[in-house]
Amino acid sequence: ALSIDARARAPLWVDAGSRILRIDLRDFEWDRRILAGGDYVDAWEALVDKDPYALAFTGDDADDAAADTGTAIPVILADSFIAIATQPEVYYALMALPEQLDQFLVEELGIDPTAPSVKAGFTVDGKEFLAQYWPTQVRNGYLWEIAEFGREPGALLENPLAEPIGQREVIFTQPNGMRAFAFMNRDGRRLDNWNATQDGAERDNVARAPRSNWRRHPAQVVVRDEVLDFVTANPTYFTDEDRAEITRLFIGPARLASLQARDYSAFEGAALTLIGQIYLTIRSAARTASASSCSPCPTAFKGISSPTRTAACGAAPTC
Repeated sequence: ALSIDARARAPLWVDAGSRILRIDLRDFEWDRRILAGGDYVDAWEALVDKDPYALAFTGDDADDAAADTGTAIPVILADSFIAIATQPEVYYALMALPEQLDQFLVEELGIDPTAPSVKAGFTVDGKEFLAQYWPTQVRNGYLWEIAEFGREPGALLENPLAEPIGQREVIFTQPNGMRAFAFMNRDGRRLDNWNATQDGAERDNVARAPRSNWRRHPAQVVVRDEVLDFVTANPTYFTDEDRAEITRLFIGPARLASLQARDYSAFEGAALTLIGQIYLTIRSAARTASASSCSPCPTAFKGISSPTRTAACGAAPTC
């Protein structure tokens, strides 16, 4: 979920107790320059610099780990790693998402922003949302754009073909099948957060990318449609031309659910299955390997040069 590499990869356990994960930057295309509130030679250095708990250790094992991995701080705590990597500025840099996001989506995914193939309209806490869907052309996948309709109450059902004017949430498949998330404004500029919904899991209730997106869409993309049933029940409210276009685009709850299930199975579900198979293979190998005494804290460490287990354990912090 934090990789732009076309291969579905997972960090590797390097100890029999499954307490230390090795991250090879090349597996996630993290061995590149990262601009995230600073200029970093790679993603690991950006994460370490922003981690208040990242410390350089001393001793022969620590020196070996630093030499093998090419960084002064080769080990950080896993919870800090996740917290830093999912900050909006860092996440966007890891995912190579530019500030002008709309043009990136057109060029990277090959969509025509004026011609979505599916639409869905729904209300959440009194706010109206229009979701639009495109199958991507440059690579296999999809794009969902969920926009606050931003008009007077009831406008979504009265004129569902109108363009939304509020902020957007975008969800699209990466080359490895996993989803990427972002917020953007009406003009297509990337946003760290949006004001269309709140996130009670954040300390200030502000919905931020990507953590709030993951919470909103834990598996399949969560959208539903209230428009088609309304139009079907009130056909005289619309011209024949508009009604035909609405029924073409707004496919209704059953077909929408089928589309969501199909896409999840084809992309993220398939990627997670592959990662799970890799994980089980590595875990089985780790259990049969000779056990070594490592840190009791879950940790992650940089592993460009495949450092030895001894070096990793010697450099790991203790709780």
